[in-house]
Amino acid sequence: IYAVEAKNFASKLILNKSVKLQKITTDKYKRIVSKVMINGIDLAEELIKNGLARVAYFSTNPLNPFYSNDYEYYKKLTHLQKQSYDRKIGIWSNPNAFKIIFPKS
Repeated sequence: IYAVEAKNFASKLILNKSVKLQKITTDKYKRIVSKVMINGIDLAEELIKNGLARVAYFSTNPLNPFYSNDYEYYKKLTHLQKQSYDRKIGIWSNPNAFKIIFPKS
């Protein structure tokens, strides 16, 4: 249910709008990882803030395959995640649902 909610939320922000990508890093598979910006709004921040996504595959540890040196961005995302967790919204609203969505977490 949260995936559909996240998709609908993202669609409302993105559809028929100009999207700007800001490169963060290149991952271990040589894919470019980017911030998705819509009129100055960061899609990841909005999804995390609303409990529709979590911080994953992002590390400030240089030995981690998902390393990024953008510590401030990582800190901001984890702060937004803690706020949504504390408010018990979205994926954080039901601990049992979270275990089903992310069984290895």
